[in-house]
Amino acid sequence: MADEKSEQGSKSSDPAADMRADATGDPKPKPGAASLNKSSNRFVVPLALALGAGAIVYTLVTPNRGLEGASAPRAADCSALLARLEHALARYELASARKAVADAPADCRTSAAWQGSEAELLVLEGQVAQGKQLAARALQAQPKLLSARRTQCQALLQAAESELSRQCFEKLLPEAVDDLASVFHAARAGQHANKYRAAREGYLKALRLEPKHVEARYQLALMTQLIGATSEAANHLRKLEQIARPDDPRLAHVRQLLGRSAKPGAAPPLTPQLRSAVPAPSR
Repeated sequence: MADEKSEQGSKSSDPAADMRADATGDPKPKPGAASLNKSSNRFVVPLALALGAGAIVYTLVTPNRGLEGASAPRAADCSALLARLEHALARYELASARKAVADAPADCRTSAAWQGSEAELLVLEGQVAQGKQLAARALQAQPKLLSARRTQCQALLQAAESELSRQCFEKLLPEAVDDLASVFHAARAGQHANKYRAAREGYLKALRLEPKHVEARYQLALMTQLIGATSEAANHLRKLEQIARPDDPRLAHVRQLLGRSAKPGAAPPLTPQLRSAVPAPSR
């Protein structure tokens, strides 16, 4: 009886529809098909929602891509570019500093840290007004930002206020005892203010911090030669030859100066060009 009821339950309530289905060969709906479809719908909707949520999460955690598929700059990339810029500025390698700025996306250049370093580059290249303006903007965001404050000292030096620049660096150095950029540029300020001893000590400290600092070694060779300390100048030349490129014009300049010496201990005549490049030491 149960089998008969089950069989009867599988029959359509519309005998005419069953006959038409048999005649046309169309498949009859299987038992429980409607309930299966309903059950499937219950799984399909949550799955679609899950996929939608996943898509949202993917959009949030993956880098934004433009029409050409280029990734937006990551924080790590900006940090690496800023490190390149600061490295070049500390070594007075302005061409490398310009390259770091040119390689940086606009998004990297909005931070106060970046603006302070870029401001210093502008000032060192003679764009003093633009550099001071950018440094002021960086200091509004970070009042103690070392690079922006150093830029202010650099701006005084570019304006031929050598003694004021030296005093500015003198106030800054206690907060940046082992900061290569501050130590080196403070030595430059002392050199232009005719403070030979302070400049020499500053360049020597810069070389202790970075033994391959070409500009610091070059300036030491120049200053010692110009005051007649030719043996010390020759020593700086030997060390300069170890770290400078063979085609570096600074190397040829020091060699030329040493070759001009009439006798050991005698300083070469100071031409106007050399006077402007290297101030005379203080007495």
